[in-house]
Amino acid sequence: MSFHLLAVSPKRHKRSMQCKILQIFLFWLILAKISEILKERYADFLLAAR
Repeated sequence: MSFHLLAVSPKRHKRSMQCKILQIFLFWLILAKISEILKERYADFLLAAR
């Protein structure tokens, strides 16, 4: 994360903000997918352990 946003024009600032929001959204999407896969694996592991 850089703090160069103060030095750019408002138009570019808005675009970079949208880009950041998109990055955060994609990050959470990937995180949710990974946790979903881990949950499935963990459930399978627990069922196999019984």
